Amino acid sequence: MRQILGGITLAATLLLVPTFAQTGPRAGSREKTANVESYWLKTLETIQDRLGKALEAYKNGDAQKAKELVVQAQFDGYKNTFMESVIRRHLSRKKNYEYDSTFTGLVRMIHNGESPEKIKTRISNMAKALKSDLAGLPLPEGVVSEKVSQTPAKDWPEVMNTLLAEIEKAIAVYADGHKKDAVKLVQNTYFDIFEASEMDVKIEGKDANFKARLDGHFNLMVRRMKDDLAVKDIQNILADMKVDFKKAADMLKTEGKFLADISLSSLLLAVGALFSISYWLILKRKTR
Repeated sequence: MRQILGGITLAATLLLVPTFAQTGPRAGSREKTANVESYWLKTLETIQDRLGKALEAYKNGDAQKAKELVVQAQFDGYKNTFMESVIRRHLSRKKNYEYDSTFTGLVRMIHNGESPEKIKTRISNMAKALKSDLAGLPLPEGVVSEKVSQTPAKDWPEVMNTLLAEIEKAIAVYADGHKKDAVKLVQNTYFDIFEASEMDVKIEGKDANFKARLDGHFNLMVRRMKDDLAVKDIQNILADMKVDFKKAADMLKTEGKFLADISLSSLLLAVGALFSISYWLILKRKTR
């Protein structure tokens, strides 16, 4: 017997859903999953979350809601995140077909009134197989690897402390009467710490006017030293610098996490929008 589901000819339910528990890991598969990218682990969590809710809805007698949640799992977790295309490209078309068929088969099992225990087993087996298959797989284009590509977040408070310590050293040199050496120390601090750490670029990207204010502290200190102002006047400039560089360090503290969240969220939102129409069309066909 063959049935038409969503415009695709599929075998009967038992053949439609791959029995992952019987086949086990593919030959030569990576049994250790420690090297699964966190992006894939998050998408797997999305799939498991949607399927878990589908199972609960089914147990509560709402088969229609359960079927909708299975299709959501297929789109929100498997298709919209490019998991499908990466598996098809880097593992095999057959492997991708097995996973796609599993989602379709779960819808069919719910439609046919299979027991919740059988459905739970299928979900569990697929999740285990996915986790194994995702080990070592590359990320979609545009997604940053948290394990490899992201450099450790810069310790901006430490950069600030180093910078201010050099300025204090320059003031001490100035107080000893070595004006030229003090001016050189201030200038070197600007180039070797403020610029070299890229704090200047990061701040300018957030607030160009504030970056100009930070530049102004260095320029003012150099001018005042050249004008032979009293040490206490130079120290007043340092006091203002401490306030503003503390603000600068605070502005940059959460930069890495903020950018990572935007990267992942933007990708998922953009792809979700592209698939939204297809999602409802396929759902309509599957539940017809």
